[in-house]
Amino acid sequence: MSRAPIVIRSAKNERLRDVRALGTAHGRKKQGRFLLEGPKVVEEALALRPGWLEQVLVREGAADARVERVLARAGDLDLACAIVAPEVFDGLAASEQPQPLLAVARQAWTDLPDLLGGAADAGARRGVVALAGVQDPGNVGTILRSARFFGLAGAVLLPGAQDPWSPKVVRASAGALLAAPPARAPDLPALLAAARAAGLTPVALDAHAGPDPRREPGALPGRALLLLGAEGGGLPADLAADVRRVRLAPADATAESLNVAVAFGVVAALWAGG
Repeated sequence: MSRAPIVIRSAKNERLRDVRALGTAHGRKKQGRFLLEGPKVVEEALALRPGWLEQVLVREGAADARVERVLARAGDLDLACAIVAPEVFDGLAASEQPQPLLAVARQAWTDLPDLLGGAADAGARRGVVALAGVQDPGNVGTILRSARFFGLAGAVLLPGAQDPWSPKVVRASAGALLAAPPARAPDLPALLAAARAAGLTPVALDAHAGPDPRREPGALPGRALLLLGAEGGGLPADLAADVRRVRLAPADATAESLNVAVAFGVVAALWAGG
């Protein structure tokens, strides 16, 4: 029998203290949890990763078909649910216009060897994107979303990249974070060595050097680790000289380079069509 939702009217409630802390990178790292905001993404989590969810919070007075479906499914799973007073609930969400529903979920990373693949699938096409210092949460979420759309196996984050469990990344990923959780690598040399051992060719997206894959399709191998550098700063300074590079050349030589997420989307589409 499912538990009846409790009602919370005080901002000092101990349960809410932990939820509020998930709005910070420190809180998420300490708890190993993250927030899902809105009926749509919570519904996706209940469908894709029900085992990740720990509790559901609903803004008192919220009533629509999607919220009711979420509550019904949460009840089937015997998840803890709470009805939260509006003035208290609105202080929990990270967005300026809070959705009427939140869920707390545990973080679950993909193991790096599983993401990179190995000898068993050495002949199959496989694409992985690596984020080296990409900081904007909208860019990180969009990259995860694009990787999923174009059929890459997933993403790996290097130290210095944005926390993928931040609310803005979760929203921008449009479900990709749930469908294909990212992996982590301790540093760039370790990642490049692991990728090569798995039969993936590292390919760095460079603003200044390398062939344009729109004109040289062979520049993007079927088994590729696509490496993205930081906004503004570009690729890591210690990137080995023997790493293959590709460049999207602008039609107008005076044009600014593409946003990293847009550039990745173009290259991912080219890789998918290869």
